[in-house]
Amino acid sequence: LFASRVIGLFASRVIGGFAGGNISAAQAYVADSTSAADRSRGMGILGAAFGLGFVIGPAIGGAAAGVGSAAPGLVAAGLSLLNFVLAWAILPESLHPDHRTERRGLGFDAIARGLADRRLRPLMLVWGIFPFAFAGYTAALPYHAAAELGWRQSDLALFFVVFGITAALTQGLVFGRLAPRIGERWLVILGTAGVALAIGAVPFAHSSLVLYAATVALALCQGAVSPAASGLVSVYASPNEQGSTLGAAQALGALGRTLGPEAIGGAYDAAGARAAFLAAAGVMALAWLATLGLERQVTDVGMTGQANS
Repeated sequence: LFASRVIGLFASRVIGGFAGGNISAAQAYVADSTSAADRSRGMGILGAAFGLGFVIGPAIGGAAAGVGSAAPGLVAAGLSLLNFVLAWAILPESLHPDHRTERRGLGFDAIARGLADRRLRPLMLVWGIFPFAFAGYTAALPYHAAAELGWRQSDLALFFVVFGITAALTQGLVFGRLAPRIGERWLVILGTAGVALAIGAVPFAHSSLVLYAATVALALCQGAVSPAASGLVSVYASPNEQGSTLGAAQALGALGRTLGPEAIGGAYDAAGARAAFLAAAGVMALAWLATLGLERQVTDVGMTGQANS
């Protein structure tokens, strides 16, 4: 709000990035507060809450913008302060003292440990590759929709609202029923494959109806992958390293979201929409290949057994 130079704006985004660590902290809280059998369901509810926030937030910001240009930022700051106060006053400590550990370094060692662990490695790769491809897709989509279908900003806004609501409903309502029947491992495998196919279909969608159909399928698959992958990461990690491991996964995801738009956007500029979306689908296929390394015995029953052992 008060940045008079570009450097000030960048500094505010850096500070905001550090504050973004609350996502992994929230996931760790869910991991500490749920049994292994219920963990992925808890991650799904958490993901649904985040998804609804991303849908409702722009609407609140748009309404506040009618008051003045500074109003959206002030409202967002006020909501963040309220969130802090509620967390401070209401949430009890979730981690038992016996499971606490000293803070070690800046967290880069957690990434290295995750990639070195045979069970965690496939999931850590998914956490890095999946956001890369998905962020590239979301960066290229507005240009393709405008050029191919003549969409305007209002059309794109409605499109992403539909996507957000679909993903949130999947995480909050559908995931909890699918996970006990299919298992988190298969949800990650099948969901990643579905996202790859949906992204690959985008350049061949020559009508809004077909594009919406591909996007709803993508949102359903993405809504299943995210909580399942988070749940498996928390189960594989030892109790005193769940927070750092989830934080490492989020860090890899942030790196993917940073690099993906540059890479896929560059492909769009250089070779066109078909090449860009097929490249994003190909990268997502690499994430799918990584999921095939997940241990086969990981099911809801197996996860419960790990928790009780």
